[in-house]
Amino acid sequence: MSSLEIWYVSDIIPKTLDGFLTQRGRVSFIGCMTQLYFFSFLVCTECVLLASMACDCCQAIMTMGLCVQLVAFSFVSGFTTSVIKVYSISSTTFCGSNVLKHVFCDISPILKVACTDFSTAELVDFVLAFIILVFPLVATMLSYGHIPLAALRIPSATGCRRAFSTCASYLTVVTIFYTALIFMYVWPQAIDSRSSNNLISIVYTVLTPIINPLIYCLRNKELKDALKKALDLGQLSQ
Repeated sequence: MSSLEIWYVSDIIPKTLDGFLTQRGRVSFIGCMTQLYFFSFLVCTECVLLASMACDCCQAIMTMGLCVQLVAFSFVSGFTTSVIKVYSISSTTFCGSNVLKHVFCDISPILKVACTDFSTAELVDFVLAFIILVFPLVATMLSYGHIPLAALRIPSATGCRRAFSTCASYLTVVTIFYTALIFMYVWPQAIDSRSSNNLISIVYTVLTPIINPLIYCLRNKELKDALKKALDLGQLSQ
């Protein structure tokens, strides 16, 4: 997940900052398709990987071999989905206006500047997005749905709290990530303005990868102890 977040940010941020700072905002067709491929690959991979992590949370026994298989399946799913998406979109003819009303090369802004019928590419994108988004989301919800049921059967209150806290960080990450994706791709009429579209894009391409390490680190006992000690020292100094 850490590597995925680093690649995720590296695909979007450098070119976006270059456009803001130089006010050029230009990208070649090959560069745009390359950015779209890696963006789609990483998003699709994260969807499946979050579902795999949810299964890991609700399973009592998870072997190293099974973990490796789940991670490999996540990356293979993202790779395959992205190749098909980018191939269908790049096969569309573009002419006339070449201005993308977006902060990076995303699927919908690219298709809006196509000058030929892009219904096939749009259908392919919808089917693949449905598969890669809905199925992992359902698997994630079912997995996390078993956690409260299992926690309620724990006799001690401490054990019950521990069961909930174990997966609380993952659930927070999943909620932020999927909420942004749903508003962006499943319910686009809710953000029909350009500014809102860009804002939601920044949330799941910049903000989410930044706060994810913080959320995961808060599960670390040593970090929490160090943070508590730093806060206590700060209060004493005041």
